[in-house]
Amino acid sequence: MPTLTAEEVATVCHKAGFSAEALVTIVAIAKAESGFNPAAVGDQGLVDATFGPSIGLLQIRSLHAERGTGGVRDELANFDPVHNATSGFEISGRGVNFRPWSTFNTGAHQPHVAAVRGACRAVDPHVGESAPAGDGSANALLREGDGGPDVAQLQRQLTRAGFPCAVDGDFGPRTRDAVIAFQRARGLAADGVAGPATRTALAAGDGAGRPVLEEGDEGPLVVELQERLGRAGFAVAADGQFGPKTRQTVVAFQRAQQLDADGVVGPRTWAALLRAA
Repeated sequence: MPTLTAEEVATVCHKAGFSAEALVTIVAIAKAESGFNPAAVGDQGLVDATFGPSIGLLQIRSLHAERGTGGVRDELANFDPVHNATSGFEISGRGVNFRPWSTFNTGAHQPHVAAVRGACRAVDPHVGESAPAGDGSANALLREGDGGPDVAQLQRQLTRAGFPCAVDGDFGPRTRDAVIAFQRARGLAADGVAGPATRTALAAGDGAGRPVLEEGDEGPLVVELQERLGRAGFAVAADGQFGPKTRQTVVAFQRAQQLDADGVVGPRTWAALLRAA
């Protein structure tokens, strides 16, 4: 199958369920991940007894157990752009969480956002003419009244940092209160607006740019975590899935390092892992 156009990718992603700014984000991710090539095969060096290569437009990491089943991580089915986009919609929590893609975490998708916006707008009129406050960039402002996947990511980061608020994608008064509490705790201007300084403080953690990880997360950063745990003497399968066994291993490592043994990999745990391995 030939490489698709941005509008063709936007069309299959929109049919899968992505809309508005989430559609722009996922199409930019597809460009960064595969160059819009539905036949792309990646991560072949990470193939093991559990996982196969990453497949298609969104480079969905395949599972051997799902091969031929038509499941989300079916290696064969994900060469179909429609199936691939549908799998991506499920993996993203229905268009809310883009952290499973390394190109989103590193910002490698950002250069493509402006380029794909027009194609996405042709498919979905809810896509704005230009990037709104929450455009996925650490330089963007998020404030009361905003909504979408970037707000959900902000809420998730706030909650993990100890400033809980509902992860509903709506920046309301309670989210603003959580932002202010975080800003005060970090010595930032407490204006309730999540601008560059606030978002960088939430995302950077230990200064290495690694986000907080916890049970339920997946992807390349989880693989890195598992590999570092193994090198530190706390063996766990490097399968990219932060499940109960990985959590137990994290707790064991935290106890050995005299850290809070909560099973959540935050700034102090990352820092200890980086020192140890």
